[in-house]
Amino acid sequence: MVGPSQSLRQIKWLRLAEVAPSRFLLVIPSGTMIETLEVAVSDLFDLLPPSETYERGLLAELLRILRLRRRQKNVTKAEILLLQL
Repeated sequence: MVGPSQSLRQIKWLRLAEVAPSRFLLVIPSGTMIETLEVAVSDLFDLLPPSETYERGLLAELLRILRLRRRQKNVTKAEILLLQL
């Protein structure tokens, strides 16, 4: 889960599903490789100015986790159904 992020919302195919106040699941299209998300987040991070400390911190931590899990081959993706009642 991640906190709110205007930067992540710029990735057109990525959805942020709010599951608790200001807590979001990252929702990627079926079949999307984790490396695709990692590259997209890395590109966003590279474009952020240093003054965007919150967004840079969030993206840096997300990148750290994505890279670590990919290198450890410890990434699990699952399909979940989210319904608003």
